[in-house]
Amino acid sequence: MNFKEELDGKRLVLRQTRPTQEMAEAIFKAVDASREHLRPFCPWEKNDDSIESCLKYLKDKEPHTEAGDRVEYGIFIKGTGQYIGNIQVFGINKEHQKGELGYWLAKDATGKGYMKEAVLILEKECFTGLDIHRVQMTCNILNEASEKVIRSCGYTPEGTKREDMYDEYRDAMRNTLMFYKLRSEYVEE
Repeated sequence: MNFKEELDGKRLVLRQTRPTQEMAEAIFKAVDASREHLRPFCPWEKNDDSIESCLKYLKDKEPHTEAGDRVEYGIFIKGTGQYIGNIQVFGINKEHQKGELGYWLAKDATGKGYMKEAVLILEKECFTGLDIHRVQMTCNILNEASEKVIRSCGYTPEGTKREDMYDEYRDAMRNTLMFYKLRSEYVEE
């Protein structure tokens, strides 16, 4: 699959994350400043505990991008170039024309509509550039902010996976909300 290096929006630009020292430093700095914000819903934050671990993550994901089953973009504010988080499409299945979006945002960038814009930028690429028919998103049932973003982007609720995974933060099984959007439902904003 041929993924674009950059995707452009009104206030944001999405750039493919590459295994560079600069990208690893940006990720570490954003994660480190947002740990308490991320921890309840992003259990991976504890793994990004150094620039070196972030660089390893970036290197480890590259084969998936080369295979065409996953692409991740850093979210940057236009004008300032400030890095504020990541968004990705993963689990890309070419045969069944589907993929799933996942994202995270630094605490100081929340509440400004950035994630909604990033989702709409990447969903457009999924439907118009990657020949994906169905995009899905999931979130922890307790993650009200993520659910709000997904619903504001026009995704249809599909159900709840009950106690489908262990939530280390809460030391309990968690419920996961499922949402989807079809290419036929896509409307460019």
